[in-house]
Amino acid sequence: MTDRQVLLPPGLVYVSGPMTGFAEFNRPAFNRARDYLQAAGFSVIIPGDDEEYTIRERLAWKVEDTSRRAYMFRDFLHILTANAVAVLDGWTGSKGSRAEVLVAQEIGLPVVWWHSLNYVALDVTTDVLMTELP
Repeated sequence: MTDRQVLLPPGLVYVSGPMTGFAEFNRPAFNRARDYLQAAGFSVIIPGDDEEYTIRERLAWKVEDTSRRAYMFRDFLHILTANAVAVLDGWTGSKGSRAEVLVAQEIGLPVVWWHSLNYVALDVTTDVLMTELP
């Protein structure tokens, strides 16, 4: 199956992508996606928008386990209110993003590439979700 164009209804899009290990938790990539999607007429939720990180987390660009649990819980709630999930490049290497895509698929939300709004091929996401990360 190949990626195909999808016509998303106006609404709320949750952006999912890798954060851990990226400088600034990959904020520049998330902001590019937000700008693009907002220009296309969507409301956008970005993980980490209201998060405050400790000095230790900022030095390592990795959140503590207790913070991660709270952030993922909140992010799953955001996904439950969204109309679609748009993924950033590199989402397949992120445990958190893979979990978000799984939740989206389980509740029937479209999962699309942020830069084209094409569907992410279901066989691709299924293969990725079945592959264990280190």
